[in-house]
Amino acid sequence: MRFTVTCLAILTFAACGERFEGSYRTAKEAREAVAAHKSRIPSMVPDGASNIHEYFDIDTNEVWGAFGFQASEAEPLRSQLRPVTPSELTGKELRVPAVSWWLEPLSGEIDPERLRRSGLEVYKYDQQQAVVYFLAIDWPENRAYFWTYAR
Repeated sequence: MRFTVTCLAILTFAACGERFEGSYRTAKEAREAVAAHKSRIPSMVPDGASNIHEYFDIDTNEVWGAFGFQASEAEPLRSQLRPVTPSELTGKELRVPAVSWWLEPLSGEIDPERLRRSGLEVYKYDQQQAVVYFLAIDWPENRAYFWTYAR
């Protein structure tokens, strides 16, 4: 009994502040990780996506990610998203994950106009149950960055 209680205490303590980072070559690999509950990749990531990265914080439910997509997938991807108005981001601070693949302009309070000047357009994906993803997309480069805010 003492062993069980000690193990539970250690596991509970170890679960505090858990953050995970994953990288996947293909959308298929990412979806397999989602099915195994080891990933938070959103369902709108195209089937042909590649160079997929994610970082998530279990405690805050924040997710950050990036993926490349094929030019032929741009319009189907765009059809699932809706443009974000500046008021939807006003007053929200985006924490920055400590990863090399995240863009510096995507930190603090997100300014859609500043991002637009740097070639990124901001969208929202809210078709997934209870989770709202924001995306900054560089359409000419076929690269997308997504995140959620703490809940």
